[in-house]
Amino acid sequence: MSTPADPAARPAPALGRPALGGLALATGLVPLSSTMVAVALVAVEADLGVGAAAATWLVTAYLAAMALVQPLGGRVGDRLGHARAFRWGLLLFLVLSALAALAPAFPVLVALRVGQAAAGGLMLPNAGAMIRDRTDQGGRGRALGVLAAALALAAALGPVVGGLVGGTLGWRALFLIPVP
Repeated sequence: MSTPADPAARPAPALGRPALGGLALATGLVPLSSTMVAVALVAVEADLGVGAAAATWLVTAYLAAMALVQPLGGRVGDRLGHARAFRWGLLLFLVLSALAALAPAFPVLVALRVGQAAAGGLMLPNAGAMIRDRTDQGGRGRALGVLAAALALAAALGPVVGGLVGGTLGWRALFLIPVP
């Protein structure tokens, strides 16, 4: 019996509850980072010396890049393997988040946000694909429901987390939340 040379073609191990929980938590960083920044826009405006119209690009650019990259992110996962693509997306997301906390100027912050969204666009479709590939048909709906609930909960908690952390530690601290 031979093993396929393409790592993406090898059967993946089943996705257990701890792995599903970790996948849901990691994937939840994407919508959390989207919505928690929205409440910090006024602080970003004041600190980086931009107007309200410019500051909204932190949200708009993130969402636009996310929408554009997700189909490409799925294709990358089809080529490289979904787990590998997800891990690369997560690593890039964390690095870009840390760099965003250090952004010296507004255009740099916007560019880093677009990079975050691109990394998130690599994570989201590959998380779903890993669930599809690593769960049996009977448990697939439950597992996808866990992922969807985690994404919705993270998006809903974003403004609360953004208000608490940003109001206490400043807007730059928001970008450090995903890093640990």
